[in-house]
Amino acid sequence: MEHLGNDYYVRQYIDSVEAKKAERWCPNCWVLHEYCICKKLTPLENIPNIELKVFMHYKEYKKTSNTGCIIKKMLPNNTGLYIHGLDDDKNRLLEEMKDGVNSCVLYPGEKSISFDEWKNSLDMDLPIKAVLLDSTWAQGKKLNKVIPKMIPRVQLTAPKPSLIMSKRQSNNTNLCTLECAALFLQLLGHNVESAMKEAFMLKDKASLRQKNKCVLLSQLEQDDHYEK
Repeated sequence: MEHLGNDYYVRQYIDSVEAKKAERWCPNCWVLHEYCICKKLTPLENIPNIELKVFMHYKEYKKTSNTGCIIKKMLPNNTGLYIHGLDDDKNRLLEEMKDGVNSCVLYPGEKSISFDEWKNSLDMDLPIKAVLLDSTWAQGKKLNKVIPKMIPRVQLTAPKPSLIMSKRQSNNTNLCTLECAALFLQLLGHNVESAMKEAFMLKDKASLRQKNKCVLLSQLEQDDHYEK
């Protein structure tokens, strides 16, 4: 399916996912209903002047291990979701980012600047817009090319390795999308770490249970993995 990059075929792919998961999967947290975490999540209050743009590769859509959907659940008034491969979503994202003011793409590329360098250029009276690429590393390179080069690419330096266990990271210094959003907001001075970490932990554990990795989960809990 990777070669099917146009809107028609991506919509077919999404429709097939919707049909497969319409009954047994939660439409919000994207795990089976018996593992649904929605009632355990406590959405955060609106954060003024922050806009998070989750730009999701279509193959991440309704994937059990995906964490981007939880950002929308935790910060519904601050978060927009855009599917890569859908023309309407791409055009909407580009329209919202066209002025480039106070904007960035969170992406660890060779030409990326540090968070501090980017923050020093901000006008804190204006909305801050950040695009989070919700994809695998290989997919992220394609998503990154969609966003105009005039918008700065910003690299976040993670204070510790990613804690995600329900999917493989190409490098454990790369954070999952939810961890990335939490760190970004924390660096901007917003006290979201505890709530976002709890949401991440709930999603990762639910994904492991759904994948029948209960032995691994038990060991992780015994080792206090999610408390690190």
